Amino acid sequence: MGGDPWGHSILQFLKKLPQNFDVNDELIEVAKYLDKNYISSRYPNGFASGAPEDYFIKKDADKAIKNAEKIFNFCENQISTLRKEID
Repeated sequence: MGGDPWGHSILQFLKKLPQNFDVNDELIEVAKYLDKNYISSRYPNGFASGAPEDYFIKKDADKAIKNAEKIFNFCENQISTLRKEID
């Protein structure tokens, strides 16, 4: 695909895709949500005090899972489309 992905930002990965990939506004919003939660939910020092479990609730986890599924489905669809083009 002509890229060299590096880093942890889903938003930056999406922005670096060639223009023929259909990255819509909803997908950009989903990526921003996941990126905002990456450090603070993963690392014990992501907040000034307390642990991530003190700040995140089940509703946050459910939303993150749904958003991750949207990103996964987008990737899966793009790969499927590329395979069809190759065959």
